[in-house]
Amino acid sequence: MISIVVPVYNTEKYLDQCIQSILSQTYTDFELLLIDDGSTDSSGAICDRYAEQDSRVRVFHKPNGGVSSARNMGLDNANGEWITFCDSDDWVYDCWLQNYVDNSDNVDIVCQGVELDYSRMVNCFKRNEKVGFDYEGKIADGLELLHEYGLVGSMCIKLFKMDIIRINSLRLNPMFNYMEDEEFVIRYLSFCKNVKSIKKVGYYYFYLESQQLDKYVIRNQFELYQSLYTIGYSIIKEITSPTILYYINEYSSCLLCGFKRKIPYNKLMVYRKCVGRNVLHTRLFWLTKWMIYIDPTAIFSSLVIVLHNKLKQI
Repeated sequence: MISIVVPVYNTEKYLDQCIQSILSQTYTDFELLLIDDGSTDSSGAICDRYAEQDSRVRVFHKPNGGVSSARNMGLDNANGEWITFCDSDDWVYDCWLQNYVDNSDNVDIVCQGVELDYSRMVNCFKRNEKVGFDYEGKIADGLELLHEYGLVGSMCIKLFKMDIIRINSLRLNPMFNYMEDEEFVIRYLSFCKNVKSIKKVGYYYFYLESQQLDKYVIRNQFELYQSLYTIGYSIIKEITSPTILYYINEYSSCLLCGFKRKIPYNKLMVYRKCVGRNVLHTRLFWLTKWMIYIDPTAIFSSLVIVLHNKLKQI
């Protein structure tokens, strides 16, 4: 059986379409967990109505705590051997679950293609596009491809094994409100042996105006990229890979941009221990990265970073 977790928060305009598309799947051995995350519109009542109509639907009402806490409640209550996710403002094709089932033998995670719709974005003129790729093999190569196609953090197009999640006590980290899904996927992949991806599309994803980055107040960005870089590097083990270079450069940028005047000593020490020799591969000024590398005590490198920030301003 597959467990499907749908976090719900004030999406009454889209919720019927989402739930109906899930209940119309050609593969029928599933349970649908609707997590009402403190909605103030009629979303909670809509969820209850479907639970009364279909025994596969289970509803959980909770105080608002964000998408990570809602997904975690789904993980805590899932009964399936596999689990996947759906956003309450999206919908799925009737082959969505069957695509997973047909490709789930002897693999730890299955990924499928997605259709991206930008029509709900104001002043956005991008056309719909389908993104996906065919691959079966090792996790390291699979992660590289997921990064190349921009699909690492898309939990709604991935099928996860509940045994791996339970054994390793995996949950989304509620301290993150941006790329929290990617951080979860990276940690999950670190416990996998193989991955399968198919180009076939089963998920229809709507970009919303609220998803524009300038709307976000991003929390704990330093810790986020620290986790992505550290776990990603443990999987790929090659600093020159595009994925790892991206993570370490974002991690370095968080260190510099987040602290304009003086770097907190404890964070600088954590950064130094995490990056080690790999800091030499970042886009930092050569003096900055060499000082960080040769200064494991982080006593002098903090002064160099202050100088680095002043030079960037000039």
